[in-house]
Amino acid sequence: MWLVGKIAARPLVVVIGTILVVLAFLIGTIVAAELDKNVPDLFPTGHNQVLMKTAQEQFSVTKPLSSSMAKIRHGGHICRPSAIGLSSSSDCILHWCESPSYASTASVPANDSVSCWWPNASLPACRHIEFRTRIAATAAPTSSSWSNAIQDAVKHHTSANSTRYDNYGPNNIATLSPLVVESWDTGKTQTSHFYAMGSVRATYPSQPVTTTQCVVDTVCFQGAAVCAVPGWVAMGTLNKTIAFQAQNQVSGGRLLQDSRVGGSQPHFEQLDGLGHGLQEHPLARRLLSATGSVPVSKRVDVTVIWGVRPTTFTPLVGAPPETWRFDPTFEPSNPWAQRAMFAICDENNIPGDLLVVVKKCWVESFRKDLIAGGQRFPTRNFEQQVSYWWGSNIEGAENIWRKGTEIQAAKVTFILNVANDIAAQPMLDHKQKWDKWIDRMNAGAAVTADQAYHTASAWVRAEAEVAVVASTVNTIIVAALCAWLGMALFTQDPVLACLVLGLVLGIVLGLAFFMVVIMGWKIGSIEVISLVIFLGYSVTYSLHVAHSYAEVVVPTQSDDGDEESASASVGGMPGAVLSAQEQRKIRATLAIVHIGTAVLSSALSTFGSSIFLLFCTMVIFVKLGAVVIAVTVLSIVCALVVLPAFLMLMGPPEEPWISRCKRCLKRQRGARLFFNLGSHES
Repeated sequence: MWLVGKIAARPLVVVIGTILVVLAFLIGTIVAAELDKNVPDLFPTGHNQVLMKTAQEQFSVTKPLSSSMAKIRHGGHICRPSAIGLSSSSDCILHWCESPSYASTASVPANDSVSCWWPNASLPACRHIEFRTRIAATAAPTSSSWSNAIQDAVKHHTSANSTRYDNYGPNNIATLSPLVVESWDTGKTQTSHFYAMGSVRATYPSQPVTTTQCVVDTVCFQGAAVCAVPGWVAMGTLNKTIAFQAQNQVSGGRLLQDSRVGGSQPHFEQLDGLGHGLQEHPLARRLLSATGSVPVSKRVDVTVIWGVRPTTFTPLVGAPPETWRFDPTFEPSNPWAQRAMFAICDENNIPGDLLVVVKKCWVESFRKDLIAGGQRFPTRNFEQQVSYWWGSNIEGAENIWRKGTEIQAAKVTFILNVANDIAAQPMLDHKQKWDKWIDRMNAGAAVTADQAYHTASAWVRAEAEVAVVASTVNTIIVAALCAWLGMALFTQDPVLACLVLGLVLGIVLGLAFFMVVIMGWKIGSIEVISLVIFLGYSVTYSLHVAHSYAEVVVPTQSDDGDEESASASVGGMPGAVLSAQEQRKIRATLAIVHIGTAVLSSALSTFGSSIFLLFCTMVIFVKLGAVVIAVTVLSIVCALVVLPAFLMLMGPPEEPWISRCKRCLKRQRGARLFFNLGSHES
């Protein structure tokens, strides 16, 4: 009663304040609203599922390898860095070694130092000794600085009388295959560029002249990525400063952007995208293709399918009769069908604006296998040849549907240089490019393979996002109209229904303000569904109060001498007639007294049961609990504070709406009759 008394004393203040608050809700929501372009998060920020994605995003894709490093062959050696006798350009496809186990962190070389190693043996008894040198570093040293530093080291450690630096290779430097340093204890690997740096020819006058060539191999390392070569010892750290050339991003790897890596030395998680022929290489399963600028974990993959027809319609009620079926017109044994499938994978047919960076085409592998075996492609013994090829790899099982030996469907996959979290409309624009290309390829294909279509989860996400956003306003309007019809049916007064509907729309704006401004959520599918679903829930409390207001009957005077009139109980004189405003105040007060406690109890029970959702792990339940609490608070405030103020100012009278309409029509009819009689008399 205290609250109702305060509202009755200043209903206009409550109404004006409510209007201002709703305007603030509207402006704040419009300013801060931002569309969520990503798939809704299921787990909180600190969950391991989210941290895994964050870790993957630490890798950035670098440019492809230069042509001098992009040649991977079917065979070759994995060499130790000391295998200088082998020609790396023709025999060593990779250099590998284990890192030493340092006794203490103090003995670990600094990231900017260069340490050299050589065989643990006495120098050969020769007047002229050639010290062949290599270095593992982030970039190639300049010839002048390396010549000075390595000659100084040879003189210092071997007491040579004189030295001369010889070099070879392009730009005085020969680029070798990369060096991978592996820690045997942890399994961590570190990859460096590896260079042949020429040789130092040292002279020792006290030694005899020999006819054989005397050679000592020396390998140097920049930073802590040092190899433990069996039988080799540390020559020491180079005293003179070495200048390195400007580093070009020629690695095809995913570069880990990690501040923990000291100095300018990059850390590569894996070797990546080392050129054509990657899938045939024994190490291909450990290597990643990394052409383009979008991180590998975020790229869109598009699948082109033959032989499967999706359902053409979805019934309004119930499950569809079928979700998919095999295409009876697909005949892969037909040579023209094979040509059509190969044409999809042919790089000459793929437009550049499709942004394809990786292809997974089994038909190319199958064709190469046929040609290598002296067969022709396309083949008329397709199913038999596929059976022979099937067991040689896993591409067939991953991309072909077979029933016995009969091939019923097939697919190929393309990886795009398009991020899967871009806005919906740009994604759909790119999808249209694929629509046009697939239609053009189908138009040029034979009838045995002209029903290809493409699909991608990114297309589905974008279409769903656009559909959800576009239908949100329409859905809210339809829900509001249905709510108005329901309220008009129960209260039997359209004016009451309009008042409650206005408050409900204000609650929806308040809920949007809570999600967008207070909680900082982006507008996604969960938020849109919450706005639509809880619109109906927010009607409940105000509808109860409005219905109670419509049912209240206020007597204008006492029925007998023993009963006190309602007007007297309010403070009027016995037998006095109440004004319309006083009747509205009494009816609103009685409605709150009658139904307010029950409404408040219902709100408290909902509030209490929703608190437990705030402690869930999954984000969707936490958001659901927060939304329920917010809409409950907004609804109960509107039902017990705002709505009574509106009813006291502009609530409909006690007379039913239909009776008021009839009386108004009779009054208008009487006025017309009076006017007509007056005109006849005149």
